[in-house]
Amino acid sequence: MSLEAVRRAILLGSVRKSMSLLDDPGGEPVRSLRYFASLLQEVRTELFPDSYWQHLQFNLRRCERLGKERDAEAPRSACPDLEQADPEAAVREPSSAAGAARKETG
Repeated sequence: MSLEAVRRAILLGSVRKSMSLLDDPGGEPVRSLRYFASLLQEVRTELFPDSYWQHLQFNLRRCERLGKERDAEAPRSACPDLEQADPEAAVREPSSAAGAARKETG
C-alpha cells in the first residue's frame, strides 16, 4: 500500500467526518485509525480523478472555516471553560472572577 493511498484515505475520511460534524455538532469525533480502514480499501479499489482529491482538499478547508465560524457564533455559555477543565490552571493562576471573589471575602 502506498503512502499516497493512506494520505487519500485520511483526507476522504476527514472530509466525511467534518461534514457530518457540521450537520450534527453533537456527533462523535474520530477516535481511532480503524475509522480509516474501510476508506483505505475504497481508495485502493476505486478510480478517482486527481481533480476529486483537489476538491476534497478544498472542502476540508471549507469545513474547518465553517466550524470555526460556528464556534465563534456560539453563545459563550455553550463554550467550555478550559480553565475549569485544567485543574493545574486553577492552581497556577485563578481566573479574574475567582480572584476578585477571593479578595472580597479575604
